[in-house]
Amino acid sequence: MSRIIDADLENKLRGVDDGNPDYANMRKRIVLEVEKRRSGWSETRAEVANPGKRSRVIYTAAGALACAAAAGILLSQQTFAPDPASEPAPNAALTETAYKAPAGQSVEQSAVVDGVTLKLENAIQGRFEGADTGETQKDRLALQLSLSGLNVPNAEYAGFASTTLTDLTSGKSQKLRGPGFDLRQGMQNVLDSQIFDGDWAGAGETRRFRFETSDLYTVKRLDIPLQGTMRDHAEYPISSIAGASVMLESMQWDEEQELLTLNYELRGVDAEAASAYPESLSAETQTMLLLNTGKTTIEPTSGTREGSRFSRSYELYGMSKQEREALTLIYSYPETVKKIEGTWKVDFALDGDQAQEKAVKVAVQNTEEVRQKTGWTLGEAAVGAYGVYLPIERAPEDRVLREGMVLGYEESTLTAESFETDRAEHPGNPLLAGDDPSAAEQEALSFRLMSEEVRDLSKGPLSIRLQNAEVVRRAPDDFWTALTGARSEEQGQERRIEARLPDGSLLHYRYSREGDDLKVVTETQAHLKLLQGTVLKANGELLQPDADASRSLYRTQGDYRVDVYKDIYRSVPRDAELSIGLGLYSQVDPSLDTEIVLRK
Repeated sequence: MSRIIDADLENKLRGVDDGNPDYANMRKRIVLEVEKRRSGWSETRAEVANPGKRSRVIYTAAGALACAAAAGILLSQQTFAPDPASEPAPNAALTETAYKAPAGQSVEQSAVVDGVTLKLENAIQGRFEGADTGETQKDRLALQLSLSGLNVPNAEYAGFASTTLTDLTSGKSQKLRGPGFDLRQGMQNVLDSQIFDGDWAGAGETRRFRFETSDLYTVKRLDIPLQGTMRDHAEYPISSIAGASVMLESMQWDEEQELLTLNYELRGVDAEAASAYPESLSAETQTMLLLNTGKTTIEPTSGTREGSRFSRSYELYGMSKQEREALTLIYSYPETVKKIEGTWKVDFALDGDQAQEKAVKVAVQNTEEVRQKTGWTLGEAAVGAYGVYLPIERAPEDRVLREGMVLGYEESTLTAESFETDRAEHPGNPLLAGDDPSAAEQEALSFRLMSEEVRDLSKGPLSIRLQNAEVVRRAPDDFWTALTGARSEEQGQERRIEARLPDGSLLHYRYSREGDDLKVVTETQAHLKLLQGTVLKANGELLQPDADASRSLYRTQGDYRVDVYKDIYRSVPRDAELSIGLGLYSQVDPSLDTEIVLRK
């Protein structure tokens, strides 16, 4: 896996609020994004093509990550983080199948320190081959590793201090963070991988390398309840650390966003303590202030930090004032279980003929069946050990949003023998087309394997399963909802009303006056997404929202997603009869589920 630079940012990309933070998967998700960017993948924020109406802003994973790193702040994982329940732990079954279906060269070399064996299993030289950028891309080298012989009761995570890979012929070396391992499912044969950029062995060439890593740290997490409910200017002793406390300086509640922000200071605790741990454990060794509901814990999703002072925000959707006032705090921090000092050195010969993995072109076997379901014309897939890239061909006129168009699928799963991954990208989606569809990037379904998942995909069944098609719909021309009581003198008073589309989809409107302007917040759920902003009718005249002031976001709530659209209408006439409508939206159609067969 790639080296992570911003440990604080890495730690915050999480998607669980069930009291069991999965720090290993936080690290792996952010590693995945960095690996993508280093391999040439890039998507930036783009606007939906909606002529004459406000565009929804789409934030992609790489764009959000880059913005967060540049700003030095904590971002909400809801921008792009996948559900961790679907994310395999580093030593889970999916990773094990990669080692059982190895690509590249089988190395089988190991080193032992204090009874702990680090084994270099496989070396895979190659790269993900996607859209042709016209640039020559260099191969990467993935080294798949296993760790065994570790016997440290109560340890939850293990990480090496650093890694050095040295070319024994030229003497050149490169240094990365050390491998990191999740021990919660057992300590024997836990797996991780590291990936390197550089010049490797060519055809018919053998080059010798030394893989060297040192000092293995094992840690566990401690969650310490703090006594008392939350209040401003209150100090909460941390019972497990003598003289340490959390000073809660202030709290702010944002009613519109249902967001609670805590401003606090850590006292008697080294806020930089995580820096004493290796980078491989940067996510697992951050301190954190959690909210305790009595049944679950809630982690922060955004915030900033300056020295020992923190500002952290927590999403409390659907929580009553009484429930908020009953919340208590938990201080979560790491503790070293054992440090094993020493250096693990593995010398190996990289065989260019054995290690090299090149992608091959594979034709889709059921193109007409897929076209009838989706309207897509599929090109040849590039299939290699580093992943699968399948281009989708649409004429420019077919990239303009229209009723009945299949935008994509909520679930896209690459399926091979004893392996599945749903880490799908959909570059070039028509939602990202902007004002000039002909200038859009190549559309495709893209599956990039994380380094420890790199595997042999050259034989056996291979397909892409598509579920829950997102289909463009248009509201009927007579679909208008009256906004009663929205008079100019009723400043700040929020009213609520619901409307149901003919397909049964429910819209929740909240609206209020702000001076001469009208704010309308639309919430949808159960897969319904607005592709165009709302439109306001005032005494029969159509008004468009202020594109600069309007925005959209989404949040998860229970088992479904809630999309929130905030529209600001300027200078709405006083005492006008108002009604709200909408244009294009998307809804899921399971009848269009299909499977793209690459190999039977």
